[in-house]
Amino acid sequence: MKLCKDKCFDSELFEGDQCGDISGSTFNGCKFVSVNLVEALARNCTFENCSFIGCDISRWSVSNASFQEVHFIDSRILGVDWSKVSPLVFSVEIKDSNASYSGFDGLSLNGCMFQSVNLTDCSFSKCDLSKVDFVGCDMSGVSFYRSIMKSTDLSSSVNVVLDHRQCILKDTKISVTDALSILQRQGIVV
Repeated sequence: MKLCKDKCFDSELFEGDQCGDISGSTFNGCKFVSVNLVEALARNCTFENCSFIGCDISRWSVSNASFQEVHFIDSRILGVDWSKVSPLVFSVEIKDSNASYSGFDGLSLNGCMFQSVNLTDCSFSKCDLSKVDFVGCDMSGVSFYRSIMKSTDLSSSVNVVLDHRQCILKDTKISVTDALSILQRQGIVV
């Protein structure tokens, strides 16, 4: 099946190199395998119950798109500005992927899952990260400025830097190593 714009797709399988403009399309129950969508336009798209496996969606343009129960597995998701998606419908799971340099600013990611994801230099500023699990992620250079982190689990991730003065923390879990590093940065000797 060939991807195109302004079309409805139900339970379709998309494979191989495809890129371009898919704006305005609706995808329900679709599977994307090894699809190249680098710098593709996906504005005003709807993705429901879809999975992306081994795809490259780096620098994807997703303005006003909605994502409900969407899974990204073993994919490249570099430099995507997720802050422009429809904030009312955003439920994703990202696993075994590289999402470095992406921005999730201002989104409610409540209940989302990031598992074994490289999140280097990502921004989660002004996000609701309540009940988000970051499992085995590399958090180097990640910004959490003014984010809500209630029952957020970062305990198995590495390179976590938090500042309790810049975000709301409650029942937030981090590793002992990262906790000691955070305390030392704030001038507390342990």
